[in-house]
Amino acid sequence: MVTTMALYGLTSVHINNHGRVARVVMQGVNGATNEWLGQPAEFEADEVANLIALGDEVFSIFIVPAGTVLGPKFRRVEYEHGAEGIELEQDIEGRRVQDLVLF
Repeated sequence: MVTTMALYGLTSVHINNHGRVARVVMQGVNGATNEWLGQPAEFEADEVANLIALGDEVFSIFIVPAGTVLGPKFRRVEYEHGAEGIELEQDIEGRRVQDLVLF
């Protein structure tokens, strides 16, 4: 049996006092059609880290004047004291965490 992992687009982040992603807004994506699935929802960063650990893919989606642009994928990270979080796999000018919609 083949298990299909989920694909998500992450559009907004809340960054904590340590400069880390604390919460996000993301939504399911149909990878075949690049269409949104369901409604956007807010998640804690450790919840997203767990989804990634299970094999789901989470991509950054940047809102630009012409619409949206696909950015780097997020990866799971482990901080000191065992705390889990997320960060972008690549550091690209104009496509950094701080360039996402902040809330």
